[in-house]
Amino acid sequence: MPRSFSRYPPRSAGTIVPTFLLGFIPIPFVLLPPVWGILGSLFIALLWVNIFWGIINLMPVYPLDGGNVARYVLIQRDPRGGLRTSLWVSVITGATVAVVGLLFLQSIYMALLFGFLAFQSYQMLQSAGRW
Repeated sequence: MPRSFSRYPPRSAGTIVPTFLLGFIPIPFVLLPPVWGILGSLFIALLWVNIFWGIINLMPVYPLDGGNVARYVLIQRDPRGGLRTSLWVSVITGATVAVVGLLFLQSIYMALLFGFLAFQSYQMLQSAGRW
């Protein structure tokens, strides 16, 4: 018997719900004056990394989560050319984030990561052919 899309269990939300709910817990610690010393500084640094890379993961660059969502949406809207469009979006976004990461954030890691992802998407675009 085929499974209906409306009958998926609540766990299909993956990590979005816990991340969203747990994301609000540290707000009082950020707004309060720093009383924890080095432990508070470590907590703030880890909070920044988790929020920052969570947002980066939503960029429409394949194979990140945002790239997979963009690919799915574009293929649903245009089954014939959606894949090529999603790859072009991935190439342009990846290259832009790489340049911004290098020039404005002085992050060689971000520039290399997104430059590689943009190049990988470009190679996939070339191997996909014209159609």
